[in-house]
Amino acid sequence: MGREPMIEPFADFAGRAGRWILEIGVGMEADHLRFLKGRAEAVGIDLSPHSLKITSLRAKTEGVRVAFANADAEGLPFPDNSFDMVFSWGVLGHVRGAHHAIREIHRCSSQQASCV
Repeated sequence: MGREPMIEPFADFAGRAGRWILEIGVGMEADHLRFLKGRAEAVGIDLSPHSLKITSLRAKTEGVRVAFANADAEGLPFPDNSFDMVFSWGVLGHVRGAHHAIREIHRCSSQQASCV
């Protein structure tokens, strides 16, 4: 479970097989990799091109294919209802227009939004 064991119960990494997951703020990709290893179809966004480069290198060493976009949570570049779940851990508190981001999360999510 690693450094933040409280994530597992609600993220349910292993129980998302076949589900489309959007992660906002992939950071160092720890959670994103867990979704992928649980056989979810996961897409990640981050504002930092440097972070995306690091996470892509990490995924390559882990042998996992990733789909990333350099994007802003306040204007997600995805159609309505694109994802079964939107996941974000510790990111939305840093978004200036968090209300716009939350509206975008609900627009892109067909079932639930899990954001912490």
